This record gives sequence, structure tokens and C-alpha cells, in this order.
Amino acid sequence: MEGSMTAIDAWRGTPGPWRIVCYGDGDSLVIHDARGDWRVCFMATPGFSLQMDRIEANARLITAAPDLIEAAPDAADILERYADFIRTLHSDELERHPYLPLIEETAERLRAAIAKALPAPPSTGGR
Repeated sequence: MEGSMTAIDAWRGTPGPWRIVCYGDGDSLVIHDARGDWRVCFMATPGFSLQMDRIEANARLITAAPDLIEAAPDAADILERYADFIRTLHSDELERHPYLPLIEETAERLRAAIAKALPAPPSTGGR
């Protein structure tokens, strides 16, 4: 919608895309913005745990965050519109759409994940 704030606008994080960069002695990872002039986060070092594969997996997920927060609202909107459409069908046609509860649950989970990524709404000061 033109003029309305999107989830990516409300997010206020470092603009993507982000990338993974080896840091220091090479066993540490840093998430940078695409230009490399802003460090988004330092990843844990493997130390004695030797779990570099887990650290790399976490880094990949973190670098996907800007893309996910941009795409998730559209996906939730599509799922909600489709669920609304299914609900308009005659009851005998609904039997051909057994996935309605899953569609609704998935849209809810997407909305919850989006809310988790966005700043908390300002307090109204009510008691």
C-alpha cells in the first residue's frame, strides 16, 4: 500500500544485504553490511567446542534476516487472503480444502516472527 509503513521500514536495522566475513585469525565470523563498512554482529568463536558448522549456520540465518523481514509480511498477507477466500466457499466445497487450519497457523506464525523482529510499540502510559 502506498504511503503505509512496511515491516522493513519499521524494522530500523542495518539495511541489507548482509554478508559473512572471516575475521581475525580466520576462525571468527563477522556479519557486515554489503559495503563492508558496518559490522552487524560478531559471531561466537568456536574455541574448544569445534562447532564451526553451527556458527556458520547461525551466521547464514542472520545474514538472511533483512530478506526475511521484507518477504514475510507479503507471505502472511497471501496466506490470510487465501484463507479468507476458502472461508467463502460452500461447506461441501470446504472438504476439498483440508489445509485451511495449517494455512491460518502458518500465517499466525509468520506474524509472530515479524512482531518479534520489530521494535515494541510505544507504551500508551495507561495503568
